[in-house]
Amino acid sequence: MESQESRAGSKPSPDGERTSRQKIFEPVREAIREGADQLDRGEVVDHATFFREWDQEIDELEAELRRRKA
Repeated sequence: MESQESRAGSKPSPDGERTSRQKIFEPVREAIREGADQLDRGEVVDHATFFREWDQEIDELEAELRRRKA
């Protein structure tokens, strides 16, 4: 199975290191995969809470990215 990263077309930077943005969002990708698995298994009962928490986490990560650029 092709990885999410390769499907998204993201590539390592020329020096072989991942960009800071990729590093920031890597844990998010893993958490989303885990969350989707929980949703698929029926472990998430309250969908509104589930998606609200994801929105909050993404907002926090985007804010961190903006702070790093500043």
